[in-house]
Amino acid sequence: MTSPSTKYEELVDRGKELYRASQFAEARDVLREAIRVGEQEYGPDAAELIESLRWLAMAISEKDYSAAKTAEELPLHERALRIAQAAFGPDDARTAKAHYNVGLALWGLKRLDEALEHFQRSFELATMIHQDEGHYFVCQTRGSLGELLIEMSRFDEGIPLLQREAEIADGKGHVAGRFVAHWFLGRALLLAKRWEEATRSLETSLHLVNPTSKRGSEQAEQLRAWLEEAKTGRAAGTP
Repeated sequence: MTSPSTKYEELVDRGKELYRASQFAEARDVLREAIRVGEQEYGPDAAELIESLRWLAMAISEKDYSAAKTAEELPLHERALRIAQAAFGPDDARTAKAHYNVGLALWGLKRLDEALEHFQRSFELATMIHQDEGHYFVCQTRGSLGELLIEMSRFDEGIPLLQREAEIADGKGHVAGRFVAHWFLGRALLLAKRWEEATRSLETSLHLVNPTSKRGSEQAEQLRAWLEEAKTGRAAGTP
């Protein structure tokens, strides 16, 4: 007879397979069953449940980023955060990732001040734990924090974070990473009406567009429009 713990692991693995096959409705059913089995085997606050909670949240919002879906996703991430804090402590890498996921969901719901608190905590922990500015999770949290601050019109705080992202991406020399970093930095500088700096980053991003990618032509068109705005602002001396 299959033990409950093995059954839980099998259900989680099956849910992940269905998710990767883009069978999201089926994945949700299987992952909900996995959580039910895991709760019976390990208890409702067991660390083992974090994985299934995270995958269920992804399966809920995949291909549908509406507020309703994000609102359904948020309690799963919040529960995973509570479990991680209790099981691993407030300064653990798994807690940092849970903070980040909660922040993303809150951002999607336009609860920006709350999202900011979670992103700040996640970035603080990522920096402390990894002690490497170029670590992928440090970059991920720094970039998201910077973009959120820009959305909140807190340019003096957000732009330095995005500038650091661009510097690190330039140092690594990865084309896709440089394209994305300069895309977000250029847009932030444009919103802040820092025309010359915006022009430089946007030109860099345009130069790095992959013309063979699915969205390459659309991205190039957007960058040209932003560049025109930057050049017009610079020529007019718009403050």
